[in-house]
Amino acid sequence: MKTMTRILIAESGTGYGGTAKYLASLVPLLKERGFHVSVAAYGDGPFIGKLRSEGNDVWYRPGWRFVWRGSRVVAGFKLLNMVRKISVLLGMREIRVVHLNNEILTHIPLLIAAKLAGCRVLCHLHGWRKMTRSESFLARFVDEFACISKAGSAYFEEQLKRPVMTIRNGLVWQDTVSNRAQLRGRQRELWQIDKDSVVALMAGRLVPWKGQEIFIEALAKAVVTNPDLVGVLMGKDPEPDQRYLRALVEKAASLGLAGKVKFCDWQEDMSPVYEASDIVVHASVTPEPFGLVILEAMMAGKPVIAARGGGVSEMIKDGVTGILTAPGDAAELADALSRVAQDSRLSEQLAEAGRRIAQTEFDMERNAAAVAGIYNSLAGSER
Repeated sequence: MKTMTRILIAESGTGYGGTAKYLASLVPLLKERGFHVSVAAYGDGPFIGKLRSEGNDVWYRPGWRFVWRGSRVVAGFKLLNMVRKISVLLGMREIRVVHLNNEILTHIPLLIAAKLAGCRVLCHLHGWRKMTRSESFLARFVDEFACISKAGSAYFEEQLKRPVMTIRNGLVWQDTVSNRAQLRGRQRELWQIDKDSVVALMAGRLVPWKGQEIFIEALAKAVVTNPDLVGVLMGKDPEPDQRYLRALVEKAASLGLAGKVKFCDWQEDMSPVYEASDIVVHASVTPEPFGLVILEAMMAGKPVIAARGGGVSEMIKDGVTGILTAPGDAAELADALSRVAQDSRLSEQLAEAGRRIAQTEFDMERNAAAVAGIYNSLAGSER
């Protein structure tokens, strides 16, 4: 009888973002395929907490997210010490494949330790940025690279000068929502939004590159001709001082939107949020490698307006499964908001076409099968 291949997936985010949410869906599907999966997490956010509560093997290792602080000598000693400890632990746990669930940079000690321990390494790129010199050097120790969109794969192939597999993100499709009208009404009561208002939702981490400021500027333009339009900004500012959140609140007030923009903290169950919304907006000012919120909104049957670039165009065909706008263009976003808010037929057509493509082309089972295929290849065994 073959023993289960032991996999370690490392998550260096806070546990709130799309990468952690992806893991919450991926890990159970990998276990169904016969792998022994452990997760080493930096942030103990809700998605990591969900994995832990479901009985998965989760190691909370905040020290593994390596940051070069202090002098090079001190940082170097710290790095060597971490590498030694991690290498011993990987050997004791009999880990065969290490899966870096994002970039190399914050996983440097783990990557080096994995190679010393004889593990194979998959680097699963979810971001979109130029690699640092240290990452470019250490990339030679990565056995396989994968990215979450074709556009992302092409972007990183140009930097790495080697093939990068495409494993498109997906969602587990579960149409379990009942009493939609009741959910919608209850959520709107929590937001203190009138039942007849048209709600434009933007959900995601509150960080400048996500474009929340562009959304606020567009909303200020759109409400002039659409007085029933209300914006909801949902997300968590990852910085302790909440500086960006405060700046967004001040910007909304300065544009006369104090009563037209609701700021809400992240919540685990997004079903009521999507039910209470009429339009979902994505406004990233730099290329988005995928955009999981876009896919969630399409699955929920909501029309999506998204910034063109990165992997977004692989999900949205402009005017058919959603509307694409130029990144950073508040005027174009405002025009798109007005069009969808005023034309119920267009809204319904976009929502239906979006849901259809989301269900058929972005299934999580396909994603898990592709990841499992890489594991088997790296482990050198057929399952």
